[in-house]
Amino acid sequence: MTLLQTQLSGGNCRTHSADLRIAVSKRGPFFYPDLSVICGEPALTDKTRDCALNPTVVIEVLSKSTRKYDREVKVARYTEIPTLRHTVLISQQAIFIEHHFRTPDGKWKIDKLDDRKASLGLAAVNAVLPLAKIYEGLSLQSRA
Repeated sequence: MTLLQTQLSGGNCRTHSADLRIAVSKRGPFFYPDLSVICGEPALTDKTRDCALNPTVVIEVLSKSTRKYDREVKVARYTEIPTLRHTVLISQQAIFIEHHFRTPDGKWKIDKLDDRKASLGLAAVNAVLPLAKIYEGLSLQSRA
């Protein structure tokens, strides 16, 4: 997502494509989010350099075939990653984003965004992504 990459430019956080696996622990499970953000150096599980343990943000774009698994399995397992602060699920079917975020006291909360005028705030990486930009060029309707 170029929008996020642009906002992170010049800082110590970097976006990574779906080629980088994310591990819940060194023993797994392992997932391939559509996009991840790692701040600082990636903590890699081994010498293959394709699996990281320390994401700050993971983003999944939901498809009809994966949305149930992404919501019910991946989100639950992602919460086990100590460095993770934001898990974002982006719908392809409608303007709808589920933003799971860790509060300062360590609890997870969910914010649901379905208004093209809203913005997704990723406080841990100091980024704000307007839904209008995320869904730019698509003729989707808000869920509400």
